[in-house]
Order: sequence, then structure tokens, then C-alpha cells
Amino acid sequence: VMNEFNDTAGAIARALEAEDFMAMLEWDSAIAANFPPMSVLLAGLLVPVNMAISYACHLSQVLLVLLPVLAVTVYSEYADWDHPCQSIPGLRLWARIVGATALAVTVARLAMMSRISAAQSGLAEKSKEMRAQLAKAESAGDDVSIGDLRELFIAHSTTLQYAVVCESRCNSSIFAHMVGVGTLIWLLSTFFNMYLYFGYLFVPGVVAFHESAAGDPTYCAAWVTACASKIANLVAVLFFFMNVATVFFWVTGTVMNSSSFASKMTAGARAFDSSNMGIPAAQLIVRAFFVRSEADVLISKFAVSVREKSALAKEYADTESRLMALKAQVEKKEAQVNKLQETMDAQGGGTIEAAVDRMTESGLNFAEMQAKASVMIDNAKAQAAELEIAATDEIEKLVEKLQELMKTVTESESFKAAQAKAEQAAEQAKAAAEDAAAQAQELAEQAQAQAAEAAEQAQAMAKEAQQQGQAMAEQAKAAAKDLK
Repeated sequence: VMNEFNDTAGAIARALEAEDFMAMLEWDSAIAANFPPMSVLLAGLLVPVNMAISYACHLSQVLLVLLPVLAVTVYSEYADWDHPCQSIPGLRLWARIVGATALAVTVARLAMMSRISAAQSGLAEKSKEMRAQLAKAESAGDDVSIGDLRELFIAHSTTLQYAVVCESRCNSSIFAHMVGVGTLIWLLSTFFNMYLYFGYLFVPGVVAFHESAAGDPTYCAAWVTACASKIANLVAVLFFFMNVATVFFWVTGTVMNSSSFASKMTAGARAFDSSNMGIPAAQLIVRAFFVRSEADVLISKFAVSVREKSALAKEYADTESRLMALKAQVEKKEAQVNKLQETMDAQGGGTIEAAVDRMTESGLNFAEMQAKASVMIDNAKAQAAELEIAATDEIEKLVEKLQELMKTVTESESFKAAQAKAEQAAEQAKAAAEDAAAQAQELAEQAQAQAAEAAEQAQAMAKEAQQQGQAMAEQAKAAAKDLK
């Protein structure tokens, strides 16, 4: 009965826009949403900064520490799978533990980065809505009402409470505990790795890595794992204090968030405040920055849920009012359509059948008109057939006339005379070509004969010159004998 009464009173309050009366109906919810604890508000102010720092730490650890160490340990396991190293005890075991820890912590830190990124996106969306309400209030100027101021305060406080809820979700997740435990194991393995480094790898000559010393007790074949140990030592020293801080905050957060420890710290802070004027300053600082009790987180979750419920209820009411307005418009249009339909029915209807009936009643005979149309269609088809036959006859006559004209031209005297002249000219051209060929052949034979005659004359002259030369040579010999 009380629920029905509250629902009815709420509907009336929404109709009258009495928001203060609605707040009285849900007094506890209104108080929780509008007046959150001051410690929660202070904690919410630091949440965006804490999330940004945590995200940067996770990213730097993954990129600069975990992935390089994971890569070298995996490669050392592959390269030194069957390479013993008895001279450095625990080296291979250390590499396997560090590789598994680096893999687990990498997955956990990536999951935490995803959660932090989602929380930051949610906070950005809440901040955007809050800024939109603030801009709306500023645009109103002097017309800002008490209800608008309350909405702004609720929006600010709900955003801060939502930040606390997001931080609680991130810190209480299984991945946060995986990061803490994994970092603790990493620190312990770092101390053991430093012992191996300074005890065996730092001083030259303690361990032999060359293959020539394979039979020596100081020989270690797993030199890749030894290199991985040195690289792990280097990055561990660079991020040592960050890892110590990670483990410290994880341990203190886990311990302080326990109910027993939180109650003890709160009781101590309350006692301190009671002894100093009774102002809850110590309690405020402890609950805001050191101890996050489950009650504060539940209050924040409850306030955020109430705010979301109020926003959804308001959106539902606005949507319902729009639906009612659309429904009224549809009903109005439907009434207009019905009225026009009645008018058309009074005039005989607006369909095609009704129009045909009205034309029939006015004296038109559709059957007679259909018969006349059929006759006209048949006449048009007959005329088209006659035109097609006539066109075919004309084409045949034209072809016959062309054939007769060609026959007349070929059988005429002028055509025959021209044909005879053409044949005579062809024969004359053929005879002229034969005469020219004969003359050319005759000239060629004459030229050949003249060339042969010239060659004989040249040969005779050469022979005569040779004889004269011989005679002159004999004369010269005879003259020479006479001189002797």
C-alpha cells in the first residue's frame, strides 16, 4: 500500500513539477545523494591524479622492464635448453621463475591499464555532463533557481563519488593483487640475482664460459642465461624504488582496507579529535587518504545508483511526455482522416469503383464504349496490314526496275563499243610492252658483244706490250756485252 501511495504521490509531484516534494518522499536517498561524506569528496578529488600516475607506472613497467626481461628469459630458455651450468647454482631456475613472473605481471598490468582507461573514460563522460549542466546554468543568468543549484551540487558530488567507486573497482580487482604479488616475487628474485652476479659473474675467472674449459668444474655452458641475468639486474636497479613503492602501497592498501585495521585507525583518529576540541579533522584525513572503509564505498555506489536512477526516471518521464504528445497528434490526424472519409462517403466515395458508378448513373454506357473501342482497334490493325503488303509490293517493283536498267546498259551499242575499245587498248599496251622487252634484250646483247670485243683488244695490246718489253730487254743485254 505504501509503495502504491509513493508511486501515486510521485506521479502527482512530477505532474506539478514539485521536486522538493519528491525529495521528501525518498528522504534517505535524497540525503545520501545530496550530502555525501566529506572524506569521500576529498578522496574523489585525488582519484584522477592517482589514476594518471598509476597508468604511467604500469605503462613504463611493461615497456621498459617486463617485456625486455620476458624476451631475454624466453630466448635464454630456448638457447640454453640443453646447456648445463653447474658452476652457478640456481641460474636456470632463476631464469624460469623470472620469466613466468614477468609474463603474469605483464598480463595483470595490461588488464589494470584497461580498467584504468575505462574508468577515465567514464569520468570524462561524467565531467562532460557536469560541464553541460554548468554551462546551462550560466546561460540562464539571474534565472537560476534553487533546484538548478541543487542539481549542480548533485552532479559535482556524484562525479566525485563515481571516481571513488572506479578507484575501488580497480584496487579491489584480482589483477591488482596479481601485480602486488608478482612485484614482490620480482624483488625477491632481484636480490637472488644480485647474489649470483656479485658472487659468480662480477669477478673474472670464477666462471668459465669458453668451450675449451668444458671439462673444468667452473665451466658454464648457459652463457645466454648469464647475459639475461645481467640485463635483468640492470633494469631491476633502474626501477627498484618504483617496485618497492608498488609493493608498499599494495600491502598497506590491503591491510588498511581490512575492517579490523580500519576500525582501529578510525577509533584512534576519533580519540585524537575528542582530545582536541572535538573537530573531526583527523578522522577526515584518515578516511580520505589512508583508510577507505567499505561503508564509504557502499555509500558512494548507492549515491551513484540513485543519481543514475533519477536520470533514467527523468529521461523516462520526458520520453513518456513526448510519446503522449505524439499520440495526441496521431489521434488528431486520425480524426481529420475520418472526417474527410465521411465527407467523401457522403459524396459517393472516392474510390475508382465509386467514380465508375457515378459516371454510369450520369448516362454513360461503358459496355457500348468498350465495343466501339474494339472496332476501332480492329480497323487500325487491318490498315496496318494493308500498308505492310503495299510496302512489300513497291520494294519488289523497284528491284525489278533496277535489274532491267542494268540489262539495258550492258546490251547497248555504246557499252559494247566502249568495251571493244578497252580490249583493243589492252592488246596495244601488251604489244608495246613485248616490243620494248625485245629492244631491251637486243641492246643488252649488243653491249655484251662490244664488251667482249673491247676485252679482246685489251688482251692483244697487253700481249704486244709484253713482246716489246722483252725485245727491249734483249737489246739492253746486247749493248751491255758490247761495252765490256
